[in-house]
This record gives sequence, C-alpha cells and structure tokens, in this order.
Amino acid sequence: MSKEIIMEKKYSRSHIGKEYVTNKNLGAYNCRIIDGGSKLGYCTVLLDTKYTIEVRYDQLKDGRIKNPYHKTVCNIGYFGVGAHKANKQNKSTRVYNIWTNMLKRCYDPETQVKHPTYVGVSVCKEWHNFQNFAEWYVQQPHSNELEWEIDKDLFSSKELKQYSPKTCCLLPKELNRFISYERADSSSGYPGVTWHKRDKVWQARVSLQNKRIHLGCFTEKSKAIVEYKKEKMRHLIDLIIKYKRVLSTNTVEQLKQVFM
Repeated sequence: MSKEIIMEKKYSRSHIGKEYVTNKNLGAYNCRIIDGGSKLGYCTVLLDTKYTIEVRYDQLKDGRIKNPYHKTVCNIGYFGVGAHKANKQNKSTRVYNIWTNMLKRCYDPETQVKHPTYVGVSVCKEWHNFQNFAEWYVQQPHSNELEWEIDKDLFSSKELKQYSPKTCCLLPKELNRFISYERADSSSGYPGVTWHKRDKVWQARVSLQNKRIHLGCFTEKSKAIVEYKKEKMRHLIDLIIKYKRVLSTNTVEQLKQVFM
C-alpha cells in the first residue's frame, strides 16, 4: 500500500474544504470539513450548511456519519449532540424509549387512534432534541425508579396540554394513573358524569385502578358532578398521604388543587 493511500485514511489539515455525504439511509446530507477536531483522527465539519459537529474522519470519508439533527421520530424528534445514548448493550435505553413514546403519543396518527386523549397535545420545541429531554429527565428525582412515570397534566393548563420542562414532573405510577384526566362525556361535558337516556338521570362514576365505580344517579347534573369530585378528592388525599414523603412540596400543593 502506498504512503499516499495510507495518509488519505487519516485526517490532515490538507483535507479542510473537502466535501462528503452522510449516511444515505438518513437523508444523504452534505458535509464540508472546516477544521481539525479535539482528538486525533477527528475533524470539524459543517453539516447541511447549518450545524457544526465533530466526527471521525475515517467514518466521514466512508459515508458512515449520521446527521444528529435528522428528524427520525415522527418527522419531529431528532437525536442531537450530547452524552446521552439511545442504545446500551444492543437495547434501547429507558430514557430513549420514554422520549420516543412521548413523541408518538403526540404526533403519530396510528398511536392517537388507540389513545385519542392525546390529540392536540404537543411537545415543546426544546424536547424535540433527545439530548435536551434526556438531560432534564436524568436530573429528576426518582428517574431511575421503574414505577415512576412522566406526567404532563398536573402543571399544564386545561386549555393547553404540553410536554415541557415547566409542565412535566415524575410521579408514582399509581398516582399518575389516578389523576390522569378522563375524557369529558359528550352528554355532560364533564368527566365521570353521563346522561342515562332511559331513566333520564345523571350518573356519576369514578375510575379507580382501572375499575369503574358507580356513585349514584341524580336528577341534577350539578349534584352528580359534586359527588364525582368529592369521591375523586377522597381517594386523591389517600394517595397524597401515601406518597407525601417522596413528593416535592410544589407537587403536593398542585395535587391539592386538581379537584378543588
């Protein structure tokens, strides 16, 4: 093998200005070398005329570079540049699965057919970048506990449901499932209250641990709503007491406002 060919496989400043193409399976973006890298064999490239990233020269030359800003999830989410990994030991990491599932609930039509309550829910622009979401997530208390879930309802307004650093927190699964807002019934405009056409009464029911508990029938809708809220609050207080030691003061105070 000639000396010239050996040198071509290694990065040198003579390569500055050369152009290459990223992994064709992910969009075939143009890259231009603009400087050296922080480590031996690495170089800095201008990607898609927008982004500056550092890559291994041999991978760039062979077309093995992926564009970390390519929107691979629902044409919305992209991997970004940072320390957080999507895979570990050939398995998707937990935080990556949480991120992709969050995006699918909000932007994948097939997922929304199964979960229509997510129609109209959005993910903030900052969290379209996996690295930003992962950094927020790993800093949350209890992020390593499997029985804790990300919740967007507690701190979101009723008018605008959004996943964002300001509206999300981690909650124990039991508590999160309990406070998840039920869909408002079309007959009453309120969750837990339905109109019984045959008997011409308002029925109040509450969901507890995936079971529907009948609370009674009422001639007035307002009384059915009061009964629903009262029963929901009673069980919520029990859960707050159960988890009070592991919840932040801010979360506890917000929970108290849910059904008041």
